[in-house]
This record gives sequence, C-alpha cells and structure tokens, in this order.
Amino acid sequence: MVGKGTTDKINHAYAFGGVDMSIRTVERFMNMPIDYYVKVNMEGFERIIDILGGVSVDNPFGFTIDGVTYPQGRLELDGENALLYSRMRYDDPKGDIGRIERQQSVLGELIGKAKRLKTVAKLPDILDQIRANAKTNLTADDMKALFNNYRKEIDTVSKDQVNGGGQRIGGIYYYMVSEQERARMHDKLAAQLADDGV
Repeated sequence: MVGKGTTDKINHAYAFGGVDMSIRTVERFMNMPIDYYVKVNMEGFERIIDILGGVSVDNPFGFTIDGVTYPQGRLELDGENALLYSRMRYDDPKGDIGRIERQQSVLGELIGKAKRLKTVAKLPDILDQIRANAKTNLTADDMKALFNNYRKEIDTVSKDQVNGGGQRIGGIYYYMVSEQERARMHDKLAAQLADDGV
C-alpha cells in the first residue's frame, strides 16, 4: 500500500486512503501512470437503470441471492434486481472475478441503452444521477474530448483481467499475481497507449 508501508489486498487501498492511495497503489502494481479515474457508486445506477427502462443481461448460470432467483439465460432486470444480480459472488465459481464480470455486463448494457435513447426528455434525470453517483477528476473539457475522439470506438471496448490464483495466508484469502502477469498487463497497456499516440 503506497502511503501506508504495508502489504495487503490491493482493494484495501481505498479503505486506507481513498482514491489517492488506490491510484498510487495501482500505479506501483502496474508500473504505469494513471492520469484519470472514475469512481462509481453501483447503488446509484439502480435509478438510472429504471429511468432507461431496465437492462437485459445474459446470465451464464442460475443462482439465488437474498431470496431472489436468477435463472440461466437472457434476463430483463429493473434497477433493484440488476443491482442485486451484480452483487452476488459467493455462489459464483469465479468468485470476485465473476461479480466484476456481472457488474461490467450491467454497465455495458446501461451504456448501450443510453446510446440508443430516442428522446432527450430523460437526459436531465440521467445526468443528475450520474453527478450524484460518479466522481471523477476529468474536467468537462476532458469528457467532451473523450466523447468526440472515442465515440465511434464505444462498441469496441477491450477488456482484460489480471490473472492469478487464490491462496490463504494466516486464514485470509488473497488473490496472488505473478511478476510475469504484472509484466504482461503492463506491456499490453503500454502497447495500447503507443497505438493511441499517447
């Protein structure tokens, strides 16, 4: 943990030092500078999902959480059920990775719906919810430039994950990542930035 002088789970950086410690810790982990961030409160997206009329997701396997059953297959979810769907991890064979994949799926569907929005009438409500539930260091000009320069690429977002394996140390579960994997991710990011002319 950069700024704490201890070794711990990387997601604990936020609990110890908020956005600043999280960024500095990830920068050291990836050996890559991070200029911008967006912090998303998933609970806040419940209202946006409802404003947009729900989301459709492909559920890879059936599960039940908090008394709500999500069968395998294509599901139409309102905001409350989409949030609950994206939270489950204990019954997922992939654990936290599976939960992250479900969160990405919900956010991806939400972005897709917002792109297809046929009326601007809902825009003020959506922007109010985004302002209340997402924090970023991007300026309005930065966001405008991103939109103008990358809007054609929004359907070609590439995803990757840091591969590793579970290990218990002192009775606590850790996700361990090899130096080779860290180097692979660093090199991939560096190549992408070079391709983008950054």
